Amino acid sequence: VYGLDWFHQQPAGHNDDDEDRAGVMKREENIYVERKANTWVDTEGKSHDQLKLILGADLIVCSNDSDLVAHTLDASLAEGGMAVILGASADRRFGVADFPNSCRELGMKVDVEENILEAREDGGEKLME
Repeated sequence: VYGLDWFHQQPAGHNDDDEDRAGVMKREENIYVERKANTWVDTEGKSHDQLKLILGADLIVCSNDSDLVAHTLDASLAEGGMAVILGASADRRFGVADFPNSCRELGMKVDVEENILEAREDGGEKLME
């Protein structure tokens, strides 16, 4: 298990502190780590290969989290991979409504189900047994 902080996965230039540091991510005050293409950086500053499957729940709680989580998925998800993100509805959490578009802007295919039980053909009956 590795620590993953989505602030470490943002592209260079994502905020004012990184503008002139192409390919380098600010990890903590005055500490920078390089994030190579097709890798993600753990909380210790080590690069890892992208993943084929990412599972997440309740990741978006603030209005800017949609962009942060989308960039993290872009950095850590391998081409052809899948991320399954579960969370509260947009009327209960800021940023949730913007999350699908944040992912689409980065070239990801997005399917949204408002109610996963209703989305199943059996109406979720098998999950309730």
